[in-house]
Amino acid sequence: MRVIFCLVFSTLIWSCSSSDNFSSKDSKLNSNLETAAVIYNEDGRKDYFEVSDGSLIELARSTAVFIENEHLQADHQADCYHLKHEPAKLPMCPGEKYISQPQWGFCSGSLVAPDVILTAGHCVANVNECAMTKIVFDYQVHDKDEQFKKFKSEQVFSCKEIIYRTEQAQGADFALIRLDRPALNRTALKFADSAIVFKDQLLIIGYPLGLPLKFAFDGKVRSALNDKFFVGEVDTFTGNSGSPVFNQQTLELVGVLSRGEKDFVHKNSCLVTKVCKGESCRGEDITRISEVQKISAFKQLW
Repeated sequence: MRVIFCLVFSTLIWSCSSSDNFSSKDSKLNSNLETAAVIYNEDGRKDYFEVSDGSLIELARSTAVFIENEHLQADHQADCYHLKHEPAKLPMCPGEKYISQPQWGFCSGSLVAPDVILTAGHCVANVNECAMTKIVFDYQVHDKDEQFKKFKSEQVFSCKEIIYRTEQAQGADFALIRLDRPALNRTALKFADSAIVFKDQLLIIGYPLGLPLKFAFDGKVRSALNDKFFVGEVDTFTGNSGSPVFNQQTLELVGVLSRGEKDFVHKNSCLVTKVCKGESCRGEDITRISEVQKISAFKQLW
């Protein structure tokens, strides 16, 4: 079931001296509502400030959100970008988790080389979308009430080119994006040496609903029969597309979130999170990292 929302933008322009921390297509986040939006069993999402493990914090530093250019205004004098024209939030029902947080992003990605981001193929479909997209690091909250107003210029990157892209409805769905410059002081993610297997535990880091960064723990592999992707039970929403998927035990990159269970659940005039018990839902398709590793464009990155 597809839901279409009319967006009303309000403009808020903030000075860079204030506290710190989609396109002409009606916001890509809202237009992608038919994509993944589901919790499996218990909600495993946690905010950045709820996680203290240094290894996980490093992974988060290598994860980026995709934000449309029209929502970022450069201030070269103050060396920052103001957020503006905040997209209307999805009409979630009262009591839904993270309902008060901003929703600036539309896709997720991860750093796999100093100037290369791995994401889902459908996140940036062509050179025009590349030109209209900024890729931003450190979009995360340090307490539950923090509201984003700006980013430092060093956190904001342009999409320079699409190195490689594929989007197969029943196969691999990923893209490699060249940044306009290297992302300094951030570590490219480590790819897993061995294939994922049935019931392996999964961790996802990304930006569900365009929210600030979330860790989603305790997912699991449901099926690993397809050689291009595996199916996982992971708590994901539209906005998580392109998120890095890790083996939760080794913290190695095993895949990129591609597609999954459709639709929120409607409750009167608002939306509630769909909760799947056991195998009542289709699962989320995750492109195997081996699909990325075998293309010639990837081999030429180093």
